[in-house]
Formats: sequence, C-alpha cells, structure tokens
Amino acid sequence: MADVTPEERERVLAAVRDVQNYVGKLKAVSRPPKGYIGFQLAEAILVALHQAVQTDSKRELLATWLKRADGALQLVQGGDAAPAVQRAHLALEALWTELERW
Repeated sequence: MADVTPEERERVLAAVRDVQNYVGKLKAVSRPPKGYIGFQLAEAILVALHQAVQTDSKRELLATWLKRADGALQLVQGGDAAPAVQRAHLALEALWTELERW
C-alpha cells in the first residue's frame, strides 16, 4: 500500500473541512423539525473522517474511509441536511476516485 503525499493529505483534509463548513452554514439557516438530528449526524461523521485522514497515511485506507463516510452520510440524506449530504457525496467520491487511480 502506497502512502499519500503531504499535499494529497492536505487536499483531502481541506475538502472535508469545506464540507464541514457547508454543513455548519446550512444548519445555521435551517429550521428543521423538532427532534431532527441529520445535521448532528453529518457533523459527527465528518469529524470522524477528518480524524481518520489525519492518522492514516495509506492511500487505500484513505479511500476506504472516504467511502465509509459517504455511506454513513447517505443515512441522513433526507430532510434539511440533504443539500450538505449531496455536496459531501460529490466531494468524497471525487477524492476516493483520485486516490484509487494511483
């Protein structure tokens, strides 16, 4: 298994932070129904992903983490968090596709 370069790792981390920021902004302007936890779940998944990317350096492992995070995010794809989940999916898919090419 090949390691990612520091630049690749930073690109992945930056993309995850971008999605985290988008989730936060969308959460701030949304008025979800009482008991809706979609935003909290999305935030928790993205925090765990960010931590995993910081600790793992193997290209295949990072691609796996990205896919798992995307799969977990699909569980909250409905409701007010849907635009954030869609944005996350597109970003994460592009990243794991790039990582798998090498």
